[in-house]
Amino acid sequence: MSGRHERGFALVAALLVATIVSAAAVALALEQELAIRRLSNVLAADRATHGARDLEIAAGDLLRHHDDARAYDGLEQAWATTELAADREDQHSTARLVDAEARFNLTNLAGDPHAGGAPPGTGGNPAQDGVPPGTAAESGPASETGGLDAALQTPAGGATPTPATPGAAAGAGPLDTMNGPQLAELRLRQLCAALEIDSGIVQAILDWVDADTDSRFPNGAEDDYYLNQSPAYRAANRPFVSPEELLLVRGVTPEIYARLAPFVVALPKATPINVNTAPPEVLMSLGNGIDRATANLLVEARKTAPFVSIEEFQHHPLLLGREIPAADLSVATDYFELGTVTVGPTTRYHTRSLLARLGGRATAVRRSKGYFDE
Repeated sequence: MSGRHERGFALVAALLVATIVSAAAVALALEQELAIRRLSNVLAADRATHGARDLEIAAGDLLRHHDDARAYDGLEQAWATTELAADREDQHSTARLVDAEARFNLTNLAGDPHAGGAPPGTGGNPAQDGVPPGTAAESGPASETGGLDAALQTPAGGATPTPATPGAAAGAGPLDTMNGPQLAELRLRQLCAALEIDSGIVQAILDWVDADTDSRFPNGAEDDYYLNQSPAYRAANRPFVSPEELLLVRGVTPEIYARLAPFVVALPKATPINVNTAPPEVLMSLGNGIDRATANLLVEARKTAPFVSIEEFQHHPLLLGREIPAADLSVATDYFELGTVTVGPTTRYHTRSLLARLGGRATAVRRSKGYFDE
């Protein structure tokens, strides 16, 4: 009886050992398979990065050839209509250039021409460059009691705007004497109006980028607000790094951000808006009284007769009687975005490159990876 029990225990022990060995072998095989897949994904991502850089070079060549005879940048030109393509081993990459200066640049709100990281001597806020000391460009920011919200109502005849309430636009005179941050604030408020977004978020956005810790009244927010959130965080008090940062700002809900995101950008320095490429919603922010119908007509008009100067844009028949400040407008562009999609047998990669066209060549100054709305 004892011998049978011993043989039974030995058999159970042998089965247990076999089971453990089998489980260990399966786990080792799975781990090896996962390691192979991880390595394969790393190699595929590396090839995708190289494919995106191949197309950055091609895009730079496209822009350089365009530079030879450019008087303006418009959507009918080759840089905007050409689809770039490249193959690397088993992956196929395609890309298109879009004008980053067709959108409202959040960096313009900061006021410092090099606040976004542009080195000295490479330009800056077009509304402030070259302004001598003592002029409007040195005046302070708009009053915290209301900023420019509903303060500048330009009548159809183009008369000089006046503040709607005492202190609503302290220090702000006619539109063409506004400094860079004041004009950028006005643009953002008018963009919100065009998108039917409550402009109350503008005060919180201004508090996010300014250097002080004083909240604008009544809709601003600084650390005293953000530290009470869950999780707690602080106001950036610096220019936006990316538009997605807006989601951290008081009052900017995901729904509001989804409506605003296609029309804003965060560039390394302050930039003008290109009137040849701006969508209707951005055109509506350029002057009081530009409604959607007028903006749509401007878009149609520039398809056959692009603007070769801002004066030509300002004096377009559709804009007669409207005051259009020119300080932050342009017909040409220095910053472009290249959206690249790389597809392999089992992978798909998205890359967005910011190209700066300076000194006769286009250079990638920023890259990001992920999934982007095209």
